[in-house]
Amino acid sequence: MTMINHVKGMKVLNSRGEFTIEAEVQAGDSKARASAPSGASRGEHEAKTVSIDKATENIKKIEKELVGRDPEDQEGIDEAMKELDGTEDKSNLGGNTMIAVSMANARVASRVKREPLYKHLNQLSGGYKQETPVPFLNVLNGGQHAGNDLDFQEFMIVPQAETFHEAIDKAAHTYQELRDIIYKEHGRNAINVGDEGGFAPPISTPEEALELLEKGIEKAGYEGRMDIAVDSAATFFYSDEKYRFGDREVETPDFVDYMKKLTKEHPIISLEDPLREEDFDSHARLTTRANVQIVGDDIFVTNLKRLREGIKRGACNAILIKPNQVGTITETIETVKSAMKNKYATMVSHRSGDTVDPFIADLAVGLGCEQIKSGAPCRGERVSKYNRLLRIEEKGIPYAGKG
Repeated sequence: MTMINHVKGMKVLNSRGEFTIEAEVQAGDSKARASAPSGASRGEHEAKTVSIDKATENIKKIEKELVGRDPEDQEGIDEAMKELDGTEDKSNLGGNTMIAVSMANARVASRVKREPLYKHLNQLSGGYKQETPVPFLNVLNGGQHAGNDLDFQEFMIVPQAETFHEAIDKAAHTYQELRDIIYKEHGRNAINVGDEGGFAPPISTPEEALELLEKGIEKAGYEGRMDIAVDSAATFFYSDEKYRFGDREVETPDFVDYMKKLTKEHPIISLEDPLREEDFDSHARLTTRANVQIVGDDIFVTNLKRLREGIKRGACNAILIKPNQVGTITETIETVKSAMKNKYATMVSHRSGDTVDPFIADLAVGLGCEQIKSGAPCRGERVSKYNRLLRIEEKGIPYAGKG
């Protein structure tokens, strides 16, 4: 049996030019690294982060607990870190520290076994059907991800396709056509991109964003074959009991009606974080009234307890999965399994501050998650995930969106 013999940490740069923590785990002659992403739009109940210097020091403490352990015992590895941390919110070791080590351990275990990471993760999760997920590509940025006046955070395209390769081909084509439209309508400076590779033109309303998307889809020739998804990140424009976006101030019941209206007037199939993160009841009302996918991100933060509360109250019918929100791969798997058991769709997600580490691509396939979002088909830290999925599909893994 091959045991862990070394764990170390170092700081590396993420896509925003900030430092993040990277962990390296060695077991026998096998080594693997993984880096922690970070979000600008963070839910209140996410696992806490610590400074990168503290994270590096904490990995030295973690090493003492993990040396001599079997890397294939992911649950034991993660539990050891949780016990060492000793807090509910990972505030001692830091969720960023723990997820970097947890991911690096899963990766080194797969190398010890000489099998793809997605296959190893599939075994850890209990053997769900492996599929390449449907991509949700954020091609228009606003909110915390851009410097424009658009309060809604993400406008995504969702290609209808028979394979992942076809989906990415359609998305890339639409992205380029959208670029040309924005250039013609708003000028050269408007084709700069936000944190996630999407364009950030000088617009301020959801209607303007949706109109641009529909023009891009039509010009690309995919009208009726390309859907739209919206991540409002509504918590960030809610204050004093009103949603304030553009020049509007809307109370909760009217905002629920507004979001439902958007889905009626545009080819929207998914709304993420459509309401503030603590409002389970309004999420439940919208889930009942709008005939689309309602994805919980900030409301759930990949946390099993909060997901169970949502299930109990009927809030949302899908969950966003971000491993760094909860701090370990084991807890991520537990949340995914609970979501699937209760018929919630699962969408694995990057963060706005990310690295080229493609771990979440293998995670989505290995856990059988139907959907993934990793930003626009632009910027290395975004396309690394999509390129990894293109390669995985070539191994014969079927596409979740087929048919």
